[in-house]
Amino acid sequence: MISAEQKSEDCLHRTENVEREPQPIVVVLSWHSAYGEALLYAQSDKAATLISKAEQRIFERYLEVAASPSSLQPEEVRDLWNAVTALSELKKTLALAPHLAIR
Repeated sequence: MISAEQKSEDCLHRTENVEREPQPIVVVLSWHSAYGEALLYAQSDKAATLISKAEQRIFERYLEVAASPSSLQPEEVRDLWNAVTALSELKKTLALAPHLAIR
């Protein structure tokens, strides 16, 4: 019978010998910066323009994915959905309370 210590050593050796390409910790896509700017400057006089720009970049990303569906990761699907939802809520807030935007 193999002891637990031998099993863990065996697993350790197997994973040590596997060559892996380093994966980036954070991947920043073009729509990320546009979305970030829209959120950062939501209370400025540029809010409407920045929100529109972010929505355009997100739409462009959806078009890229439609051309190459394998490039979309499940995490990005969630992130895109969250971004669209947040921008929609932000637009509603600014439309209902335009005085929140700093002039």
